[in-house]
Amino acid sequence: MKLLLVEVESKFSESLSQLLKKEGYVVDKITDSEIGLEMASFGSYDLIVLNLLLPIIDGITFVKELRIQGISTPMLLLASNDSIEDMVGCLDAGADDYLVKPFCTEVLLARDTKAPL
Repeated sequence: MKLLLVEVESKFSESLSQLLKKEGYVVDKITDSEIGLEMASFGSYDLIVLNLLLPIIDGITFVKELRIQGISTPMLLLASNDSIEDMVGCLDAGADDYLVKPFCTEVLLARDTKAPL
C-alpha cells in the first residue's frame, strides 16, 4: 500500500514513517502542505494521513480541496486535541477518520485501510 504522510512535527513524522514502513507500507513523507496537496492531487495513494494543524493549508482545507477535485482516497487526520468541534469539522469536510495524538500505534494499525476507514 502506498501512503502519503503530511506531518510538520519532524520527530513524530520520522517515527510514524518508520513504523509504517516496517508494516510494509510505501510512505511518501512530506512536511509542506502545499507540496503535499499537489502530490495528493496528482499521485496515486491508497491512504493519506495528515496533521489537522498544517501551516499554509490546514488539514480541513486540504481534505475539502481533494474532495472537490473528486479524489476519494481515504484520509485520516491526526490532531493534538480531542475537540468534538474539530472532529466533526474534519469528518464533515470529507475525512474518513480522526485520531488524537498521542495514540497507541496498535490503534492506528488496526484501522482497515483497504476500505474506507
